[in-house]
Amino acid sequence: REAGFFRKAAEAYLKSGDRVKLAQCLEEAFQYTSQREKIVQANRGGEKAAAGAPEPPPLSRNLKNLSLLGGRAWLEAGNPEEAAAFFERGGHLSESAPPYREAGTLGRAADLFFQAGMPIESAEILEKMGDEKRSALLKARAFQAQGKLEESCSYHRKAGDLFSAAQICRQLGQLPEAALLFEQSEMFLEAANLYQEIGYPEKAAENFERAGKLR
Repeated sequence: REAGFFRKAAEAYLKSGDRVKLAQCLEEAFQYTSQREKIVQANRGGEKAAAGAPEPPPLSRNLKNLSLLGGRAWLEAGNPEEAAAFFERGGHLSESAPPYREAGTLGRAADLFFQAGMPIESAEILEKMGDEKRSALLKARAFQAQGKLEESCSYHRKAGDLFSAAQICRQLGQLPEAALLFEQSEMFLEAANLYQEIGYPEKAAENFERAGKLR
C-alpha cells in the first residue's frame, strides 16, 4: 500500500479480513486512479482540456468498480455513511441511497432514491421526515407513470394537487367528481364545460359566471 500497489494491498487486506483497511485502501486507489486519469485526459486534450474548458469525462469503468468494491467493504465494516459517500462518488446512486438512510442522512437518501428512479422509496423517506405533501406528490406521479390511476388520483388529492386529480378522474370517466375537483381547484371554465356535458346546467352556469363567461 505504501508503495502504491493498491490492488496487491487490497487482496492482502481481503484475505486478512480487515474490512476497514480494505475500504481505506480502495479509497486511496480511487483517488490515485482519478488523478492519473485526469492527467491523461489533460495531455490528450492539450492546454484547452487542461484549463477545464470541455465537459469532464464520465467516470471510467475502473473507477466505478473501485467505488463499488470500496462501498461494499465499508458496509461490511459497519460504516454505512462512508459506504454511501463512496458509492455516490462512483455514480452508484441506487447503492448509495440505502446506507445514507441507514446512517440517518434522510434528505440525501431521498434525493438519491429519486435520482435513481425510485420515487416510492424517496416518498417514504420524505413522509418519515414530515414532508407529507411532497411525499404524496411523488407517489402520485409514480403511480401515474405505472398506469395505476386510482392510486395516483388519491395521492394527488393528498398533495393538494386537485387539478391533476380532476384530469385523472375525467380520464377514468368519473365526470361528476372531475367537475367538482375542477371547481375546487378554481379551474372554473373546465368545470363549467364538464358540468354542461353531464347535464348539470345550474352548476355549469355558476362556473361560467365565475370564469367571466357571462353570455
